[in-house]
Amino acid sequence: MVRNRAIDTLRAREARPKVGATLDQIGSLAAEEDDPADDALKRIEAVRVREALAALPDEQRRTVELAFFSGLSYPEVAARMGAPLGTVKSRMRLALERLRGLLLTEDAVG
Repeated sequence: MVRNRAIDTLRAREARPKVGATLDQIGSLAAEEDDPADDALKRIEAVRVREALAALPDEQRRTVELAFFSGLSYPEVAARMGAPLGTVKSRMRLALERLRGLLLTEDAVG
């Protein structure tokens, strides 16, 4: 719960303009967010990550999805999956190593 609240706090700070920011600075931040090239790159990265996730074994993929996309802690993931905590941690480690390998391989090829 502490981890999730810390993440929420950091995200909320990043979403708000800094106190004392000038209109020009706020406008440039908005312009950066609306850049079509950045949007296209983000979509391409999202597709690559989805494809890499699909290549994982089901248990590893589900572990990653619950932890990262649902924001669950390891004990919560273990309870949801009905697996021991150590097994969930091992699956997560293996999944992240495999994802790293898959994404780095695509970078080298592409």
